Amino acid sequence: MQTVGELPQQVPATYNGDDLRVKVTEVKGDRVHFILDGVHLGLANSVRRAMISRIDTLAIDQVQITENTSVLPDEMLAHRLGLVPLNSEGMEKQVVNYNKECDCDSYCPRCSVILTLDAKCTTSSTMEVTTKHLILEGGMSDVGKPALSTDPKLQDGILLAKLAKGQEIHLRCIATKGRALEHAKWSPVAAVGFEYDPYNKLKHTDLWYEVGTDPKDEWPVSENGKYEKKPEDTDAFPFNEKPSRFYYDVEAVGQLKPEDIVLKGLDALILQIGQLRQGLLDLTNQGEQHAHPGQMMDGMEQPGGGAFGVGDGGYGGPNAYGGAYGGGAGAPPPGGGAYGYGGGATPAGQGYAPPAMPAYGASPAHFGGQGQQGGYGGGAPGGSRTPGYGGQGANGQGGAGGWGTSEPW
Repeated sequence: MQTVGELPQQVPATYNGDDLRVKVTEVKGDRVHFILDGVHLGLANSVRRAMISRIDTLAIDQVQITENTSVLPDEMLAHRLGLVPLNSEGMEKQVVNYNKECDCDSYCPRCSVILTLDAKCTTSSTMEVTTKHLILEGGMSDVGKPALSTDPKLQDGILLAKLAKGQEIHLRCIATKGRALEHAKWSPVAAVGFEYDPYNKLKHTDLWYEVGTDPKDEWPVSENGKYEKKPEDTDAFPFNEKPSRFYYDVEAVGQLKPEDIVLKGLDALILQIGQLRQGLLDLTNQGEQHAHPGQMMDGMEQPGGGAFGVGDGGYGGPNAYGGAYGGGAGAPPPGGGAYGYGGGATPAGQGYAPPAMPAYGASPAHFGGQGQQGGYGGGAPGGSRTPGYGGQGANGQGGAGGWGTSEPW
């Protein structure tokens, strides 16, 4: 990859990365504009989507309102608070966990940031409640503070509500880490402009226009047209040509700097591709290692725990197949004994692997009552006796709770 001073007006002939170039054309305030050359349209669009929805930021997720006598309903006030951009620079050093994955009871400093708002109008003039009234609780840094805008009209913060004399608002906000994949309030951008082929020579866009008007007048060429050679009316239609030059216009809303959004978006896309690659490798390795049926649980291995979690020992155990085989023995070979409920297995050559759930319509209490019986005890398939979960199985060994005897499953 190379960063160039001036791009040639002829777009790259390839899009496989051989002619990969990047040119940053503008960086100011909350915007960055750059050009990406020599890549496939799918990859270029993935970069755009990653910047919109794959970057972690902070946003208010819960609002605890103790008093609200304003004209705004609680739900509307909470919605406005949720869309307030919060400073997220350096967030990964302070808020390390997602709230839903944290081991705390509700929220803690490792998964959230607390803000409070206490406002009361005591004068006859209308009071404007803005994001400047949101106070970061116990903050050792600026992480979680309402983002400052470069717009001179917003120097006093974003308007949240207006209060008349005697009205007041008291609330507490819990801001958590998240991504715009879950909710748009976590998106670090207002929009990501994305364009290619500004002259529409590839005819990927149908230019609608009124009858009797010139489409060139209805659809003027964007500013990005100056970076490409203007096609002539006599040029042949390039039916084999693929788009390979892409124009981005990233507009941040305050959580992160626009240049950081680009870098974090690329990091997120690389991580996503790596996870996909690792997942494919894991599935491929599973298919080679575990070839006989009964060892794959819904296509996924279940290391360290029961695959279905039936009872205390049903398929449960320390191995990857969801059960301990005959008191700690290894997995039975193809055609061998079934995997017993309660941690045991039937002797090799007898019994078959049970279904995910026994289809007998028995209640949990009935299963409990069979604990000392174990297995079918000679019952025919589909008979009145259900397999036990513990105790002495008919073909089990020493409390293995295996399946029963005479009739095959």
